[in-house]
Amino acid sequence: MLVERNLRRAGRSWHGLRRRDEADLPTRRPGTVRVFEVAGRHIVEEPGAASDAAVLLQAGSVAVVDLRPRTLVVEVLLRPPVGANRCLLRVGFRARVVDAATVARLRVTSLFPELDAFINQSQRLRWLVTDTSLEHLDEAYFRIHQRLLAQCHAHPPDVPGMQIRLVSVHVTIA
Repeated sequence: MLVERNLRRAGRSWHGLRRRDEADLPTRRPGTVRVFEVAGRHIVEEPGAASDAAVLLQAGSVAVVDLRPRTLVVEVLLRPPVGANRCLLRVGFRARVVDAATVARLRVTSLFPELDAFINQSQRLRWLVTDTSLEHLDEAYFRIHQRLLAQCHAHPPDVPGMQIRLVSVHVTIA
């Protein structure tokens, strides 16, 4: 979600009719949709369609949700064995919105905390390098790679309204 705005009650026109100007709403950029909260329900405005007047009048808030897929990179510092340089684990995820109403309802603004928690759920991952001798460091990097692939295959990151998949795993020496 890019932005959320609470809306004031729709004003009345000169003729006593209630109306809400398009200028009161956040702008829609390409690849985004607006999601209106109306009486506890979240209604997605279809891209390219004209706004429903009844929804606009009754909406209490509006959120702009970005539908474009994007790649997010999460970095985790690994403890290297004694005598080795710092190691950095970089994990790339491809994320896209599959249910804009759910994303707006849950107010998902950043996936980084969820992805970081997903990687860190296995404490063993951080210590695979520490318990390894310098001669077997490449094997430890390979085990980290395999462990993350297995973890993502068995239990992928679960964020309601989002589809997330693993795209890359790199261990680098800093």
